[in-house]
Order: sequence, then structure tokens, then C-alpha cells
Amino acid sequence: MENRNTGSPASAHVWPWLNTSLTSDVRATLLLAQSTLEEKVALVHGEFPAPYGFYSPPIARLDQVPAVLESWYGGQEQGNALAAGLFGDVNPSGKLPVTFPRSERDTPVSSPEQNAGGGDFVTSYSEGLAVGYRGYDQFGIEPLFPFGYGLSYTSFMYSKLQVEPATSDGAKALRVSFAITNTGSRAGAEVAQVYLGLPVGTGEPPKRLVGWTKVELEPGENKEINVTVDPNAASHPLSCWNVKTNAWEIASGDYQLFVGASSRDISLTAILRVHQAE
Repeated sequence: MENRNTGSPASAHVWPWLNTSLTSDVRATLLLAQSTLEEKVALVHGEFPAPYGFYSPPIARLDQVPAVLESWYGGQEQGNALAAGLFGDVNPSGKLPVTFPRSERDTPVSSPEQNAGGGDFVTSYSEGLAVGYRGYDQFGIEPLFPFGYGLSYTSFMYSKLQVEPATSDGAKALRVSFAITNTGSRAGAEVAQVYLGLPVGTGEPPKRLVGWTKVELEPGENKEINVTVDPNAASHPLSCWNVKTNAWEIASGDYQLFVGASSRDISLTAILRVHQAE
């Protein structure tokens, strides 16, 4: 969470986005508060990625508030945790585990045919491999907030990406190393994410998450980060499913490596060449 105008801890006034059952009087009060308060923070207790612009009429617009804090379900200490984040005692470092769409129509599973309902309660997952952020990438849909997104009261710079080995047979673990520097004035933590794009001929979406790590940095501090990508892991990071052989397979070709702060905020790229022995 960040004050988009100043990059500093938010102050003064906090108001909640609650749920779709708000009465018209409550909506009017919140809209009035938006127009009159000098400092505003939209505080969201959300259970699904649709709190912005899905209400009719909407109770808020993102261009009317300088900061949004998504708190999910914080438990008994949520109040203290929110106060610590809002007043800068703690620097927020969370990242979104889902994609927030700009509209309901933008979701890869938005068509009525996929959710026909009825007595059989049948849902057709016709998006195939285009699940979650993969679908937004594959269909070229610009999200409101992408998977892995999250701001803090500081900033980070990525550099010096290396992949070892640069050419692989697809059987051994890969070592992805890069540097992260805290370029802001506050101590903070960054969750660096590593994505991999399989060769075009596999028919897979543009990229998939294959690793991540969280690093805490003082202002000006630089650290080398290492992420291991194991082809034999249960998530099969280098593999695609062959429906004919009913098995996981690793294709030969060029794999695109992406490193960044979210699925759409990519700072570094590299090529990994995989050559499978005949």
C-alpha cells in the first residue's frame, strides 16, 4: 500500500469498502467523504478480487483516492496491523495472490456459457490452460492490478540476472541469480518473482510462475538473490502435459526467463536453452 501522490505513509482519514449490500445512504456518505477529505485511504476487507468498480453505482473510484490497502482477513489483531501499516510503523510488503480485473467482462471465465448453472450445477472450464494471470497474458487483457502486485513505502531496483547453466538438458536444477537494491529512503521487503515462458510450439501461455523469494533491505542496501528452479519438482516448472502419452514432457527449445515485482512488472529477462537428448 502506498500513497500514490507522495510515496509516503498515508495519514488522516481511512474509509472502508465493505460489500455489495451497502445502502444508498451509506454510499452517498462515502462518496461525500471522498470529495471533502484532504487525505483518504480506501481500506478493503475483501474475499474476492472484485472490490473496485463492480458496484452499481460504484462506492468509489480509484482516481478519487490516493491509496488503497487490501487487508483480506486479518483476524483479531487486524486493527493493530492496519494502524501500523497506515502510520508507517510497518512497511507493507504483501503481494496479490490473484489478478484484479478492470471489469467483470475481463475475466477469462466471464461468459454465461461457462456458468450455465441449472440442476446439474455444471461449470465448463473452457479456458483450458489460460487460468488466472496466464489467461490475462494469453488474451492480452490489461488487469487493474496484476498477479503478484503490491506497493510499499520504498522502491527497489533489479539487476545482474544470470542463469546457470544457460544451456540445459532439462534434467538438472537451474540457479537463477540477480541483485535487488533498495533505492528508497525506508527499510522494506520485496517479494521477487521468477517466471518462465516455454517454447512457442508447446502451446502454453506466455509465462508461468516458477519461483519467488522475499528479501528485506535497508535503504541503499544491495543483496544477491538466488532462486532454484528444479525441473523434477511437483509443479513441473519446465514441463507441459502430453495428452497423447498421458505424461509430463520437457520440450527442446528456447525458454524465456522473466524476473520482476509482479507478473506484469518485469525488470530482467534471459534465455535458457534446453536440448533434450534423442
